[in-house]
Amino acid sequence: MHTLTIVVVFAALVVILGLIFWMLLHWRRFRYETDRLTAWQDVFGQRGGRVALLVGFIALAVLVGGLLAYQAQLTSMQ
Repeated sequence: MHTLTIVVVFAALVVILGLIFWMLLHWRRFRYETDRLTAWQDVFGQRGGRVALLVGFIALAVLVGGLLAYQAQLTSMQ
């Protein structure tokens, strides 16, 4: 269980950092946008922008849950 929690945390980090990196690669496409959803849609397309944001929020929730599970495992070991 301990190893699985670490894998889940790192997988969520890879997804979040991957989305951020992909946006930074396409900086010129959205640099003048003031709306965040429009900026994501400029990079990933009309539907892809919403999907990318949804995937990012889910990855953030998984990351927080994984870190809380990891902390619970560490405190139960003491």
